[in-house]
Amino acid sequence: MDHNGGMARTPRPVDLPLDPRVGAEGSVTERLTAQLREAVTTGTLRPGDHLPSTRSLAVRLGVSRGSVVTAYEQLTAEGYVEAVRGSGTRVTPALTSHLASPRPRSADRSPRAAGGAGEPAGALRGAARRRATTGPTVPHPIDLRPGGVDVSPLVTPAWRSAWREAAAHPRRSAPPADGDPALRAAIAERLRRVRGCSVDPAAPVVTAGARHGLSLLLTALATRRGRPLVVAFESPGSPGLRQVPALLGHRTVDAPVDTDGLDPAQVPAGIDVLVVTPSHQFPLGADLPLARRLAVLELARERDVLVVEDEHTAEWRWSGAPLPALAGLDDPRDPRVALLGTVSSQLGPGSALGHVVPPAPMRDAVTASQSALGSPVDAVVQDAAARFLTGGGFDRHLQRLRTAHRKRLEILQHTLAEVPGVELQPVPGGLAAVALTALPEEKAVARARAAGVLVTGLHGYWGGPTGRDGVLIGFGGPTRELQLGLSRLVEALRTAPSRDQRP
Repeated sequence: MDHNGGMARTPRPVDLPLDPRVGAEGSVTERLTAQLREAVTTGTLRPGDHLPSTRSLAVRLGVSRGSVVTAYEQLTAEGYVEAVRGSGTRVTPALTSHLASPRPRSADRSPRAAGGAGEPAGALRGAARRRATTGPTVPHPIDLRPGGVDVSPLVTPAWRSAWREAAAHPRRSAPPADGDPALRAAIAERLRRVRGCSVDPAAPVVTAGARHGLSLLLTALATRRGRPLVVAFESPGSPGLRQVPALLGHRTVDAPVDTDGLDPAQVPAGIDVLVVTPSHQFPLGADLPLARRLAVLELARERDVLVVEDEHTAEWRWSGAPLPALAGLDDPRDPRVALLGTVSSQLGPGSALGHVVPPAPMRDAVTASQSALGSPVDAVVQDAAARFLTGGGFDRHLQRLRTAHRKRLEILQHTLAEVPGVELQPVPGGLAAVALTALPEEKAVARARAAGVLVTGLHGYWGGPTGRDGVLIGFGGPTRELQLGLSRLVEALRTAPSRDQRP
């Protein structure tokens, strides 16, 4: 029903004056793709407009349906259009912020002014002339920054069943402050099987992700110590968690990283918390050797430091099996490690679900903080997640993702293997690759953006200056998007650096 009480109407497709038999050189599909792309970039087709069905457009243009299907698929990969279940294909609504307002027609748009009577592509050529006077059109950007995850394989019968069952049995009361017991037990079992940690089923605390888990730990520890904390982060390292201490009134410092990961000998004195990624250092990819792991635990006991093990992307290993967690080496008689987890790299950034396993002496304080603030994770979400984990659906989903991610990594490695001025670093784990560039980093990122692909420069991951120039490329998103983005990136970076470094 619509807001007026009537039946909702199916959107009417836009009928455009297309003619793929004329125009630039190329196949029928290429010309049709170019004309539709032109219609979007000039505002003739607006965000949200529905395109004709492939069958009806093929009949109207007198071309094969396969040509239209291929054109639509190419435009979908480029981000111009998207398929909507049950409603056909439409111009991507998110393009609203990327495209200029539709250009008004000139007062003298007669057939002669448009290029002569009897020329079906006259309007399109007029649009092309306007584009030539205003500069090249920047293609809709493809985002290859780290953090993207292809969630399409997630929607399986097991996933739908878990949500149906959870929604069909709503709770009479909210879950406990530390989370649904079934979900906590499922998390503990998975940590035992996959991460090598013997965890009591009641130990995990359900969170709304890694940042939420870190905030609970810091709040509990600061309450105990009665003062602001000093929190050390790996440098280089992910900037995401670094935002949390500052918002809570704590101070952050850098802990240097080398080719083997965190260097315990270089950890600053006077810290209260050390956040570390021993199983996959981000962004450089190192895994912490056993000797350094033991040194970190010794440091924690000598200096009374809480070690927070961030296991984000730890399960994505491309050289051997996932490494055991640092927490598995901790002394249960004097525990110093809190295990911080999230499912954002498995279920997508929008999942907002995670866990923290604090040292036993801290657990009551963490739960008290959660109880005071109220759990941000809905009961139905927790119930569905527990069913998905215990029913085996999560394991099968990860196996599918693992196969897909490995293929995407191979595509990335093959595409960038011999590009002049680009040196791809080894990728032992995770969902992002480091590519060192001969171009200055800022220029490489800018040229990539101009070519329609978003990547992240390495400098943003260091606490201070660095001599490395390069970009970080995420490969967790859809394969076709990755392929198109890489092709744009290669063209942006392959030009000899001397051309960009002329005075």
